[in-house]
Amino acid sequence: MIARIYYILLIAPTAKTLHMISCSDYPASRFVQFEPDGPAIISDAKMAQFLKRLSLVWQAKKGGKLEVKGQSFHFEDYHLKLGVVTHSTSSVAITFEVEYRPCMYATKDCWSVISNILQTAMKEQAPTTQPLNWANNWTDGYTYEMTANQYLQLFIKIRHTVR
Repeated sequence: MIARIYYILLIAPTAKTLHMISCSDYPASRFVQFEPDGPAIISDAKMAQFLKRLSLVWQAKKGGKLEVKGQSFHFEDYHLKLGVVTHSTSSVAITFEVEYRPCMYATKDCWSVISNILQTAMKEQAPTTQPLNWANNWTDGYTYEMTANQYLQLFIKIRHTVR
């Protein structure tokens, strides 16, 4: 998972932030979101090249790249990913992603199953509440945009602590 942050230059007083997330699970896609709670789109891998051509409007933010590298494990119905978040050359955080494969919908039952494995693995560090984007999508099926949004929220928190 790699996150890059771009910002608009032409409208300096109201500069808008554009977050672009690429993931090795979906190498041909880029998850793009304007502002933390703004509209989101999925584009192809050429989005970064497109933004470079618009260098008079969009410019990459200096030090705006966060990267997660790690291992993934399969345990019965679970897909577990453990990663280290790096900013520049410094390790700044650790991520632990749990995916319960039979659960296509973000339901209360699904959260309790995932919460149990998180509590087993992380003890008191495990989150006690479900992710915010799950609370809003009880009836919608799972999409990878939900995971990308969770990573974006994590990266924003990390960026504020790194400053």
